[in-house]
Amino acid sequence: MWDGMLITTIALLGASFLALGARMTGRTGRTVVAIAFAALAFLLLYSQYDDWKGEYEDANIGLGLAYMLVWGATAVAIVGAVIGGGVKGAGKRRP
Repeated sequence: MWDGMLITTIALLGASFLALGARMTGRTGRTVVAIAFAALAFLLLYSQYDDWKGEYEDANIGLGLAYMLVWGATAVAIVGAVIGGGVKGAGKRRP
């Protein structure tokens, strides 16, 4: 059940959302990031659990879609953290 792909995906999701949350100012932004992380992690873990418990003979399309959704959200969070860091740090470079 706990294969390397799941652990790697959850680790990357957590790291990207931590980086995005660190760039947020204010409590509301961090709360939204935490809720989004929890929802995506739950979606992925439930899909993996359903695949593990169900004895399906064919491919589990829902599991693949869950992974693609989480990977897309991870990419968006990484890009948001990088852009947010660049915008936030741009004002500090001026003499």
